[in-house]
Formats: sequence, structure tokens, C-alpha cells
Amino acid sequence: NGFRRISNTPESVKKTNQNIRYRKPRMRRKSHTEFSTAFFRLMGYFMVLISNLSRLYTENLNKINEPSFKIGKVLSYIKSNFRQPIKLDKLIENSGMSRSTFMRKFNQATGISPVNYLIQTRINEACSLLRQSEMNISEIAFKVGFNDSNYFSRQFYKSVKLSPSQFRKKNTV
Repeated sequence: NGFRRISNTPESVKKTNQNIRYRKPRMRRKSHTEFSTAFFRLMGYFMVLISNLSRLYTENLNKINEPSFKIGKVLSYIKSNFRQPIKLDKLIENSGMSRSTFMRKFNQATGISPVNYLIQTRINEACSLLRQSEMNISEIAFKVGFNDSNYFSRQFYKSVKLSPSQFRKKNTV
């Protein structure tokens, strides 16, 4: 009827054990080879995946930091050259960004517009000069980059809530 009768005689058990021992090493070698091949193939795929993820991360990191780096260069330019006339178009050109991107990124980085940042930088320097020097207010205005002492006084008051002369009286060393 197609079924083999299994006998439990000592001789049949011995023969079955020999068959298992004989086949077992072959099965182990074959599965070990298959395992090694599969393992190295998976390790190869894993290494490719890691290298691709690393490349994507580096490319995205550069794209994320690129505008910040450009804004940093503009800030450095303003700090170094605030005494000279600085045009907004020159800052935008130096950044290598479009006007709208530059304005948005600058505002994100500093919280104020580029023109207000320039004015604030000049006002901060004027405060130092008012505290430490005997120069008159017009001289200080021109020294820090303002072409008009009246405009300087208005901007100073707007920022510090004191006129330049009041500030000097309050903060003289």
C-alpha cells in the first residue's frame, strides 16, 4: 500500500543511525556553504546600503548647511566693513543666493533684516565710542558709517531709547 514498515529491531536502528551519520556531514557542509554565500551576499547588500545612506546624508547635510555658511560669510563681511557704505545688492551678490532666499535665510539666522543688522552693528560700535572717546557725535556718526548725523541720531534713539548725548552722559567711564 506504499507505506514502509519501520522496524524497531536493533539491526534496523543501527542501520538508520549509520544513514543519519553518513548524511549529516554532507548536510552540514552544504548548509554551511549556503550560509556563507548568503551571509556574504547580505553583507554586500548591507555595505551598499550603508554607503548610499552615508552619501545621501552628506549631500543633504551640505545642502542644509550651505545657506547658513553663506549667511555667515555675509555677517563676517558686514562686521569687517560696516564703516564703509554697504549696499543690500552687494550683500545678495556676495551670498550667491536669490534675493528672496537671502532675505529669508538672513532673517532666520539673525531675527532682523540685513539693513537693520547693519544699522545695529553701527549703533553698537557707536555706543563703544560714546563711552570711551571724546569725539563729538557727528564724528562718531561718520566714523561708524552713517553719512548723516541726524539720521544717526534718529536710528540711535530708535535702538537705544536714548539720544547719543544722553547715552554718553549716562555711560561715561
